[in-house]
Amino acid sequence: VLVKGTSIGVASDAHGHFTLKVPESATELIVSFMGMETQEVGIKANLTIRLKSANEKLDEVMVVAYGTAKKSSFTGAAEVIKNEQLEKMNVVSVTKALEGTSPGLQVMGGTGQPGSGATVRIRGIGSLSSSSAPLYVLNGVVFDGDISSINPDDIESISVLKDAASASIYGSRAAAGVILVSTKRAKNNQLKMSYNYEYGIDMPTAMPKYARARDWMIFKNELTYNDGGDDLYGVYSQDFIDSYEANHAIDPDRYPITDWQDVLLKDQSNHQRHSFTLSGGTDKLLTNFSLNYYKGNSIIPGKEYERIYARLNNDFKINNWIHAKVDLNVRLTDREYPNSPIYYTHHSHPLTTNFWSNGLISQGRDGENPYALLTLAGKQKTRGFGFSGKIGIDLTPFEGLTISAVAAPTYYLYKSKDWDTKFDLYDMEGNIYPNSSTTNLREDRNDNNSLTFQLYANYNKVFGQHAFNLMAGYEDYAFNWENEGAWRNNYVLSSYPYLNLGPEDQQYNNGSAGHNAYRSYFGRLMYSYANRYLLQVNVRSDGSSRFAKGHRWGTFPSASAGW
Repeated sequence: VLVKGTSIGVASDAHGHFTLKVPESATELIVSFMGMETQEVGIKANLTIRLKSANEKLDEVMVVAYGTAKKSSFTGAAEVIKNEQLEKMNVVSVTKALEGTSPGLQVMGGTGQPGSGATVRIRGIGSLSSSSAPLYVLNGVVFDGDISSINPDDIESISVLKDAASASIYGSRAAAGVILVSTKRAKNNQLKMSYNYEYGIDMPTAMPKYARARDWMIFKNELTYNDGGDDLYGVYSQDFIDSYEANHAIDPDRYPITDWQDVLLKDQSNHQRHSFTLSGGTDKLLTNFSLNYYKGNSIIPGKEYERIYARLNNDFKINNWIHAKVDLNVRLTDREYPNSPIYYTHHSHPLTTNFWSNGLISQGRDGENPYALLTLAGKQKTRGFGFSGKIGIDLTPFEGLTISAVAAPTYYLYKSKDWDTKFDLYDMEGNIYPNSSTTNLREDRNDNNSLTFQLYANYNKVFGQHAFNLMAGYEDYAFNWENEGAWRNNYVLSSYPYLNLGPEDQQYNNGSAGHNAYRSYFGRLMYSYANRYLLQVNVRSDGSSRFAKGHRWGTFPSASAGW
């Protein structure tokens, strides 16, 4: 019980009785109780307050493994994140959208580069040697790709399964928790169309500050002296330090001062995003189509990211007891980035320069010029193309029983071109300063595909005050991958990044391939009595091709109860 507009409050006893002294200016109390609707009541000497059950929240349906369940009857530790929460965050990555949405869900920022995601952990790190990333499930099918590639605008809800009682239905791969992602579907046959455009300017919250030329020379002297030097001014004399800035104004070549952070990084970057959605249909067919385009750059010059994402979700009603779903998803990503200058902004001292006054690029510090590495040493380009689909049929032969069959293929192709180019550096007199740069080209092609089959049944039945939810099923999964690479070194020309133009005596290649599969049987029982006494039992048996025969199968049971 809380006085409205203040922090003055008190908790009632087991019978609901309470006594509270309130300020004279107070007019209303806010009364709240778990599972009940919060109410505001007027203040008077004696109050009788009747709370109403929050039936809507208790009856809320959440997505769980291989089906749905009432949130009030689910005994595992789970959290549901609705699309309304995600829309308020306005982010381009699913992982970043999860930040701050659920207790025990840790989201740590990644590299910060365009299109990058974040590291997600559920209830901390569970392994010192293996991955602690949660298992992602997209529309009921395990998702092995980069979850950051999913368009946040397409998400209807996210369910986070935190404990063994709720996650063990996915077996050994759920050791670090499970995140279930459901995408939007058309809800009725009313035609709806929307378009959103966003343009943003991104700036670092804070940037490190580095020592100026004078301070750097003083620190260098102290470092040398503390390491066993005989003289506190053994590297730079006091006169040299005091006159350095004045000499720089006269002869910037012999007395350079460079702020490498200012030279190598931009103050800000920008991004733009377009989102188009069309949904609707008839009594027999509902369709939801979305198209998303995103392009962004970085404070590192030349680093760019571009993504096109399209999704089509179809729901068919064949008759009253046969329904089908056909989902298609296509994504295309392009990245381009030069040699990263971040390391050099931290380690390059200010007494070197990127350019001489005659316009030639300087040799920097012993032949290492970060500006030349950023702008002249080439860049890497990558392109990824992904396709995934899902065909599902639901049969309802009689009330309470639903039999589902699912086939879900995926295909992903990735290629990269890493083009290193030779460049020249010069000393202050205009002579070429030797450096180790060469013109080389490496190209990689990686592709993988998977196919998932599922067959499971859900049965719901209520006998008086007894409610049962039974689920049993089978799943089969196969994954294949192949990688190949080729490269040539010491090109004569630095303007044509093609393998056939490189020296034949400097050509190399490699390749590898592999596959794995698993087969699973699983089941779940959810029971409630009078909507008050709850029991949930899960079991899954996994067989994996990663282990030798005779050691491939493991069984993972769990049970939980609630009141």
